[in-house]
Amino acid sequence: MAKKTAPKTETKTATPKKPRVEKATSSEVGNLCIHALALYTNATIKERKNDYVLLDIPYTLIVGKKMAGFRVEFKLCPASINYDVKDKTIAEIGERMFGFAFDLLRKEPNVLGIDDKPLSTLKNFTVVTTYGDKFIWNNGTYKTVKANAPKKAKK
Repeated sequence: MAKKTAPKTETKTATPKKPRVEKATSSEVGNLCIHALALYTNATIKERKNDYVLLDIPYTLIVGKKMAGFRVEFKLCPASINYDVKDKTIAEIGERMFGFAFDLLRKEPNVLGIDDKPLSTLKNFTVVTTYGDKFIWNNGTYKTVKANAPKKAKK
């Protein structure tokens, strides 16, 4: 009789999968930031391509006592957004992106405001989203104010 032997079992060592490429991770973060901005400003995503997202952002511009409603198309590349989203809420990311977006738009000479004056020439103005959040530009600095934020008492 032939001697029975146990079948040979081959042991293969699994090669660890390479971590995702950083570009994909930064693109995912960029997409999260873009969607947070869209939610925060009540924007509409007009066009989405592999390398950019085009947002249509409605806002009210206040300059002195004048007020007018506007819309702006804002093009963002998800892979170029470098923002640490760790431990941040969507609202916090949206608020940060809101300030970032309107600070960029403020510098553009072709973004016109009230009386067809470019925003880049204005020293003081306020941008208000449809939800009531504000971007306040005042003599070289900006701040964002959440809707229904309590007003500070004057001293």
